[in-house]
Amino acid sequence: MARILLCSATAFEIQPTIDVIAQYKDAMEVLVTGVGMMETAFALATRLSASSHTILLQAGIAGCMEPAFALSSVVAIGSDGIGDQGVFERGVFRNTFDLGFGNPDDGIWRGGRLPNESGLPERSGLPLVAAVSVNHISTNAAQIDHYRQSCGAVAESMEGAAFHYAARKWGLPFLQLRAFSNYIGERDKSKWQLRESIAALNEQLQNIIPQLLSQ
Repeated sequence: MARILLCSATAFEIQPTIDVIAQYKDAMEVLVTGVGMMETAFALATRLSASSHTILLQAGIAGCMEPAFALSSVVAIGSDGIGDQGVFERGVFRNTFDLGFGNPDDGIWRGGRLPNESGLPERSGLPLVAAVSVNHISTNAAQIDHYRQSCGAVAESMEGAAFHYAARKWGLPFLQLRAFSNYIGERDKSKWQLRESIAALNEQLQNIIPQLLSQ
């Protein structure tokens, strides 16, 4: 049987699932990484260096860049990447690969992105989208357009790329799930759907976990 490490930036986002997974005993562990790529990378590196997990699972809320997706929709992330590591200059963004630091197709990178080639996103049965990870919530129209056009991003989070990076470095099958709580650029939080997106996220998590454990 598989052994899953379930990761989330905060316990709040996956609390409904934490409350019910005791039934799986030694087959699952929860890791609350903290917010952002730096905390996520460190938490995963620390845990994975001393674990025997066979599947990595990340879940959380995200911002949505595509109005065709309703708020509280749950998606699987097919690829992720770092959106704001580089320089915006004269309205054009150049990432560190563009600046000559590293090869965008070397090692775990594919075109400067971190794809999930494990097959788990496709087998989840959820819509498959690309994501971008950033260090701040995007409000600038030019940046948002860059993420859409250059990265093909539909979802924005602060942790996904770090999760993909760690999973690919360790060579473990992995799955990132996101529920859309808000549309990117919308700062009126009365229009966000935090409660609804967390409920939808955890419903999908609790459907998918038994399937993953049976592998």
